[in-house]
Amino acid sequence: MAEIANLNGVSIDPDTITGFNKNYLIPVTGSDGTILPNFMAQVWAIYKASLATVGSTWRTGAGIPSNALGIDNDFYLRSNGEVYQRILGVYVLQTNLLGPQGVAGSGSTIHASQAGTGITVAPRSRINFVSGATVADNAGSDRIDITVQSASISRSARTSNTILDTADRGNLIDITSGTFTQTITSAATLTSGWFCYIRNGGTGDITIDPNGAETIDGLSSFVMYPSEVRLIQCDGVGFNSIVLCPFFRTFTSSGTFTKPPGYSKFGVRAWSGGSSGAKSAGAGGARGGFGGGCGDFILLASSVGATETVTIGAGGAAVTGAAGGNPGGNTTLGSLLTVYGGVNAAIGGSIIGIDTAAAGGVGAIGYEAAASGASVSAMSSVWGGAASNSTPSVASGNSIYGGAAGGSVTGAGSALAAGTSLFGGSGGAANDGLSATAGVAPGGGGGATRTGATSGAGARGEVRIWGMV
Repeated sequence: MAEIANLNGVSIDPDTITGFNKNYLIPVTGSDGTILPNFMAQVWAIYKASLATVGSTWRTGAGIPSNALGIDNDFYLRSNGEVYQRILGVYVLQTNLLGPQGVAGSGSTIHASQAGTGITVAPRSRINFVSGATVADNAGSDRIDITVQSASISRSARTSNTILDTADRGNLIDITSGTFTQTITSAATLTSGWFCYIRNGGTGDITIDPNGAETIDGLSSFVMYPSEVRLIQCDGVGFNSIVLCPFFRTFTSSGTFTKPPGYSKFGVRAWSGGSSGAKSAGAGGARGGFGGGCGDFILLASSVGATETVTIGAGGAAVTGAAGGNPGGNTTLGSLLTVYGGVNAAIGGSIIGIDTAAAGGVGAIGYEAAASGASVSAMSSVWGGAASNSTPSVASGNSIYGGAAGGSVTGAGSALAAGTSLFGGSGGAANDGLSATAGVAPGGGGGATRTGATSGAGARGEVRIWGMV
């Protein structure tokens, strides 16, 4: 704040009392006896009064401000950028916040991505984006209206092949069922930048096959297994794809696994076949079939061939005459892995070997098969096949991942309970005078019978494969 000098030339600070001589504020008595206020006291009073009326308010509006608005030193901003200040009761233009207009451009071309054509805009033209309007020829005017298209994905459901063409650009091709070959129009026709999404939402295998000798991910074709979703993109010469959701494929019968591109690893869970139950023909009891083994594997994509043969182990065949059960078959994925079905009906399946079982009476806590024991827990397993009692006198063993054992029949003709499995197949039920029940896939052991027509067959194995990006 500026200082004020008294009549003697001494500066004082008007905002504080510091430095004031009290005599500055003492009234003065004239020669005629009239009492007059000290001159500096008058200056002080006038200055303080002026401070109370200094303006500092900003106002806005579209038009020129009225002089009756506010007080001196108030400011007013017009919508066109002009700034006014009120001085001695009048609003005076001070500046404009908008800079000078730039040099006119030479025009440009705007490309319509959907239509694939361009719209040329004349120099100094103004483009007004109007949603839902059609493109209008500006015919030399300074305005052109174009349609702004919002991003959207259309779904096209299908159960058989319809060749992918330009109209499918940006769409979701949703295959809901069927096993077929999905063809694609030539890359030159679709042009670089064309793309679509493909989902195999069914249970079949879909072969993606580009036009002629064109390739996709460097391959002439590949198989999209169930649950897989891919982005397919054209580069004008061929096609590329990106895995958005990995596949999950279950083999319940032998076949061929064709390695799809875009994965770093593959997960595999496999079961061998369970063995069938025994038939005693009335000569003592009959024991239930042992369960098939189970194994989990992670395979590097680089270790998997372009195609791998999948062999599903069969369940042990049912017995019609007095005999022990038949063992289940081995399950393999090429030469990459094997889950063994057991060497006979008395040893269940495992990934360790065809005749490898845990010590009797302790259960199988690893990958080995269980052995006969005196209790359910002693014949149960984690990954290997569960066992039944050799006497038989107690219910059969359970499993977490492997196949459970089938139910047995005592020498007195009492059917004992079959085992159950959390993630594999449960054992088949036993029956004294009737045919026993087959085991449940994958890998369940068959039930036993004494005098029924047949024992229960063992359940088949299974292979489940899933992609890991």
